[in-house]
Amino acid sequence: MRTLWNIGLCAVCRHVKVVKSAKGSAFVLCTLAKTNPRFKKYPSLPVIECIGYEGKNLSDEKTD
Repeated sequence: MRTLWNIGLCAVCRHVKVVKSAKGSAFVLCTLAKTNPRFKKYPSLPVIECIGYEGKNLSDEKTD
């Protein structure tokens, strides 16, 4: 199981989307890759430096 330390900046970036496979695996998708070829669609983890990093706004988080 990956933790925040294993994922790096992606864990708290507003451009991340977690994609889950039918077999239960999870992949980190960078949504910036859709419009900018400088970004890898599925970056190698952990990401420790990224020019596209933007922290998540707490108001963007869903609460139960």
